[in-house]
Amino acid sequence: VIGKLPAGLEAPALRDLQDRCRGTDGLVAASAALDRQGRARDALAFAYRAAAKEPQSATAWNALAIAARAAGRTGLARRAAAQAQKLSPLGQQLPAAPGRRPGASFGGP
Repeated sequence: VIGKLPAGLEAPALRDLQDRCRGTDGLVAASAALDRQGRARDALAFAYRAAAKEPQSATAWNALAIAARAAGRTGLARRAAAQAQKLSPLGQQLPAAPGRRPGASFGGP
């Protein structure tokens, strides 16, 4: 739905999602959708909220790593990726950001 709503309705819908979302799935999905639209700062805000809301969620930290990288916040991206890896079940490698190979460093392209 993000990006498909009329301009005047999207901002209230995103605020409503932030305010009413119980878990982090919706926040992570919104972050990914905003990132795909090239809206890195907005994606980062949603991912940051997800990681803050569920600090034990590897998925939320991975979303934060991806959004931070897209926003040019490489230090934050590295820290978030390390936290995601730490929390990931069995230490498995999390998916890479679109256009990046799995396991690639968040410090470079």
